[in-house]
Amino acid sequence: SRYDTLSARELVDVVADIDMRAGSNAPVDLLATKLLQRSDLRAVVLDGTDPENVADAVEGDHDGTDIVPETE
Repeated sequence: SRYDTLSARELVDVVADIDMRAGSNAPVDLLATKLLQRSDLRAVVLDGTDPENVADAVEGDHDGTDIVPETE
């Protein structure tokens, strides 16, 4: 599934569900999602294999998923 925006808590739920299935590969590991949730920071999950995607994300233009803190 593709998500435009998720809260950190929603990301934890998505990744935890993926991690429970044998042989699955989550885009972010569960520990990282929990740290992100606790830190209350905004983040972007994207395909980092193309450096241009990373540069675009830094400038605020990306095709990834915005991870937003619960307080936003």
